[in-house]
Amino acid sequence: MSIWCALLLTVNILTPEVNAYSENTALYLFAEQEEESVEDLLQQESMKPHIDYYFELLISKHRPDLLEEWLQVERDREAIYKKIKAFSNDEYEKILKRISNEWYENHAKMHEQLLAAVKERNNEKIKLSLGHLCSLKKTWNEEVKTIIKEM
Repeated sequence: MSIWCALLLTVNILTPEVNAYSENTALYLFAEQEEESVEDLLQQESMKPHIDYYFELLISKHRPDLLEEWLQVERDREAIYKKIKAFSNDEYEKILKRISNEWYENHAKMHEQLLAAVKERNNEKIKLSLGHLCSLKKTWNEEVKTIIKEM
């Protein structure tokens, strides 16, 4: 089961009826898919609105103070993706490969921590994880902006 499916199955914001429908739909949609990383899912245009909305709901519920900052970081990220997609495939790959392995490792750990916190319904861990994830996204934005300037 993909990380997105697991996140969808653990969301506890909607009514029980909607959650039951969401669980059945998620199981149907993801039953045949291979395991995917969060980054792979974020790159799929059809899933991005769902994932974005999920995070906005989580932040609205657990860290409303972070919502505007999160949205700004996401807008910056979208602008950066538009810039790097304009490069050739080779240049695009070079940019993504220059992002530090440490960032990718921290990003994976943070998503695992968030997933565990959501599964546990641990509000304090969710709040902490969302703050760290926002900081990581800012770091990615700055790192990629620097890489683009150097090209």
